[in-house]
Amino acid sequence: MVTIVRQQADDMSRIVADLIMLARGAGNNLQLDVRRIPMVDLVERSVYVSGLPPGSVEIECSPNLAAFVDPGRMQQVLINLLTNAARYGGPHRLVRVAAIGSDLVIEVHDDGEGIPRRYEVRVWDRFERGPNRLNASVPGSGIGLSIVLAIADAHGGTANYRRSERLGGACFEVH
Repeated sequence: MVTIVRQQADDMSRIVADLIMLARGAGNNLQLDVRRIPMVDLVERSVYVSGLPPGSVEIECSPNLAAFVDPGRMQQVLINLLTNAARYGGPHRLVRVAAIGSDLVIEVHDDGEGIPRRYEVRVWDRFERGPNRLNASVPGSGIGLSIVLAIADAHGGTANYRRSERLGGACFEVH
């Protein structure tokens, strides 16, 4: 029971931090603590912190891959994407991390329905929940993808959505 309470307190803390970040203009003034980190460690820690069941996330990441990123912010990106994959996708998720040229590419795939075409651009907006915008039975505040986009932008990168060629559902990609 204590573990559940702690997890929920951590979730609430993240939501409050996200709201403060959005109120301050998101990525425009985001302070980064960039360090060289092993990406497989970051991904494994993010999966653990997200609270997803062991074995429900496949990880494809070279153990030798390291990148210069803000580890706290990149963990926030991964947790937001994994949480969405768990909430809107099916039981299978894949995190793929690779270096493509000089870019670090992080992909989170799920086996759900994906995003209906008319919402693909709008899901990046603050408080947008796509087809679930009026459905209170589906949890979420609609800020997770805005945060992902802001953190990617602060790192000089981008965030995109496409249909997952690997699992058939959604694929969110951060460069």
